[in-house]
Amino acid sequence: MTATFSQLPFQNLLHDSVEEAEEQYRKILLQPWNEYEIFQSKIPDNAIEFWAAVQSFQDGTGANPYKCLATYALACLSTPVSNALVERMFSHVNAIKTDKRNRMELIMLESVTRVRTTVMVKGKCCKDFVVTKEMLQRFNSNMYHTAADDETNANPEPIYVG
Repeated sequence: MTATFSQLPFQNLLHDSVEEAEEQYRKILLQPWNEYEIFQSKIPDNAIEFWAAVQSFQDGTGANPYKCLATYALACLSTPVSNALVERMFSHVNAIKTDKRNRMELIMLESVTRVRTTVMVKGKCCKDFVVTKEMLQRFNSNMYHTAADDETNANPEPIYVG
């Protein structure tokens, strides 16, 4: 049994009219997708790959009759179902910015968070860290923030590791 369009979640993610998306929803099942070159005779099992291909699909006139529906589907697929990731980042930030480190500036906090997250995602440990010659060359008095830096560079670019 096919759900009606009004039963689908995240209706607030529709960029176009509900009527247009609902019409595309009714028509999409009638489309012989395996006949189109965009799928190379095989409809993908992965929902993101399928909807990305539908979003770039063009009919004989060069129009995309399913663009609204595909955009909605991709928005639904990219919407997190919980805020666990955000909560995890707050926990990381709280572990880094302790009472003793309460004067840490945002650029340092971002850098330390990025390094810790990268190390954790890659399954590495701090003992595996390898210091390069370039790092040793940069390790000098120029790496410290001064009041003169504020006047010459109001928005310094962070150095990303990864």
